[in-house]
Amino acid sequence: MLGFPAAARHPCRYVSGYLHVDRKKREPSQSHAWIEFYAPSAGWVPFDPTHNGDVDERYVVVGHGRHYDDVPPNKGIYRGGPKKRSVPGS
Repeated sequence: MLGFPAAARHPCRYVSGYLHVDRKKREPSQSHAWIEFYAPSAGWVPFDPTHNGDVDERYVVVGHGRHYDDVPPNKGIYRGGPKKRSVPGS
């Protein structure tokens, strides 16, 4: 989706974050991505091509980038068991 505004030489960016879904269905939040393009009269305008609609308060931004590799949703997550620490003097 970023290709269309970029081909027309409009500034655009990839947005990584979470989408909170309907609480009545008791579904957890989902990692999600959408785009933003820059309009001189309005600033950065978000759009969700997956749902073909506007971005609202259910969307939580984690990061902006040129594409997925700039802001993957799981970058920097530690995986493993807890470590025990001994504190001297305790």
